[in-house]
Amino acid sequence: MNESNRERNAVMRILVIAGLALGWGIASAQDGNADVEATFEMVRSFMENEREVMIEEELRLTDTEAEGFWPVYKAYRTEIDVFQDRYASLIAEYADNYGDLSAETAEHILDEYFEIENGLLAVREAYVSRFTGVVSIQKLTRFYQMENRIDNVAKLALAREIPLTDIPGQVERGRR
Repeated sequence: MNESNRERNAVMRILVIAGLALGWGIASAQDGNADVEATFEMVRSFMENEREVMIEEELRLTDTEAEGFWPVYKAYRTEIDVFQDRYASLIAEYADNYGDLSAETAEHILDEYFEIENGLLAVREAYVSRFTGVVSIQKLTRFYQMENRIDNVAKLALAREIPLTDIPGQVERGRR
């Protein structure tokens, strides 16, 4: 398979995963009896497994590289997951306060969002030297590109589902 077809297949796989995740999330939110947290964890687990498969396919690691890469990757994902857990909590907090978001809560949510984003960037930067100890900088660049693609598709799916904050005293968009 040539490089352009590989890339197209990887992008399509990401889109399918995001679509499945989004579909499961909507279905669970609409079913009052569903355990939304369990569904979130199931989708997250599915995406993590798919993420690993895609990274393995795209990086084309040698046996020696794979032996060094995967333990570093597991440690990296453990640290990233801490911030993703915080992000999930932040979304839940926003949902709990949506429609009656005080200035104090809005400020807290914004501060937490920036702390999460800065923490994610710090982890990614901190792992560059660990990853380049086991793979080339070119493969590491490709790895971070794959991570960004997967994360951006997930963020896009979330952005479509999370409503914008109302501004006090202004008419809601689409309502007069």
